[in-house]
Amino acid sequence: MFPTLKKRDRNYEKIHHRRELRLSLGIAGSVFAADAVKIENRLRSELQVAEGVEVIVSVVELGPDFALPKHYHPGEEFVYVLEGSAIVWQQGKPDVTLNAGEIYRIPLKQVHTAVTGNSSAKAIVFRVHEKGAPDRIPVE
Repeated sequence: MFPTLKKRDRNYEKIHHRRELRLSLGIAGSVFAADAVKIENRLRSELQVAEGVEVIVSVVELGPDFALPKHYHPGEEFVYVLEGSAIVWQQGKPDVTLNAGEIYRIPLKQVHTAVTGNSSAKAIVFRVHEKGAPDRIPVE
């Protein structure tokens, strides 16, 4: 049911269990817990070089011991970690630990998630995808 995350498997399961419990009880109003994640879109602009394609630049902050719900994007995603570290899980691929100063590319429509450990993480996320499509598509 949960992706393999090496040493953090129990944290991932515990975090998702708490999230699912909150959702089933109607406590959480959105997919993301407000105190655990902050996503601020800083730029959204259509590209002139390719019709129907836009770029979105966001600052993403994840609190400690947090796992984003599994999802994918209708385009490519580039992540530059400003502070802290997180594990990126991608379906069918090995886990990747990203630390401050590192950059990583997530392919088009690749199912993935990010998981933090004892500390938080902050990153700039740059996405190029279909204009008008949802920012992210949740996956069970």
